[in-house]
Amino acid sequence: MVAWAIMSRRFVLQDLLNTIAAVTRTWKQTVAHNKAQGVLLVGRRTNVHYHGQILASDTEVQTLAASHGKLFQADAEDYFFYSRGVQNLSSIPDFVVGRRAYDNWLVDHAFHNANIVLIDASRTILALHLTTGDGNKAGHHKGADNNWNVNVLNPATQKKVHRGEWDHGTTNHCPFFTLKHGADVAIRRRF
Repeated sequence: MVAWAIMSRRFVLQDLLNTIAAVTRTWKQTVAHNKAQGVLLVGRRTNVHYHGQILASDTEVQTLAASHGKLFQADAEDYFFYSRGVQNLSSIPDFVVGRRAYDNWLVDHAFHNANIVLIDASRTILALHLTTGDGNKAGHHKGADNNWNVNVLNPATQKKVHRGEWDHGTTNHCPFFTLKHGADVAIRRRF
């Protein structure tokens, strides 16, 4: 097993691969037959206070998460896996990643599009956030661009992004979720 990192997040690669394989098995025919445009897989992170420890394997990441980790709140998504062609990138406002509301806008946008299958993978993809002195909400109180995402122009409407564009933007709004079923990943309907 190989662990890999994106910024301060650590992912367990096998969890990611197993989840993507389960999603592909479940929706491949649906997308191929144009019954859905594609899939957006999103999820929350598990927070752990970081004290400089080196995490060199998936086992170390999983052990640290199990012993000291806490799944973060439903309105703070940390990863987004789109199936090919499901999202036109030019239709996304010029968000600053890591600041508030961009994650909620992405999920809300998919929630309101009946052609996108929206899945919460928080239970099967371990994304470990190594929390430092900035805390778990550093993106809410850093720098001059702190409010950028709530004032940015939406290219589709040519108006400032507003709260109504991210009010269904939590993992709780995903109609489907993943869970571990033994060594396999199962997908369930939330509502």
